[in-house]
Amino acid sequence: MTWFLVERRLPGMTLASLSALQRALREATHRLSPPSAPMRYLGSIYLPGRGKCLCLFEADHVELVRAANDTAQAPFSSIHEAVALF
Repeated sequence: MTWFLVERRLPGMTLASLSALQRALREATHRLSPPSAPMRYLGSIYLPGRGKCLCLFEADHVELVRAANDTAQAPFSSIHEAVALF
């Protein structure tokens, strides 16, 4: 599995609208996830001062992540393969 970071511009988002976005992404990811290689929405970080939202997904292909965001009607500016070190 590969991690993908989805970047979006969402100036002025409220906690309620961010929660709704998260629900939509979880539902879309679950609905589109292939049984042989499950895709997961891992979470988001919102930067209110910059109006930016960064969402992390785990999937086999970037196309799955793109489809999940399109299905959730969540506009994005870019999707990048990511490596995280915690």
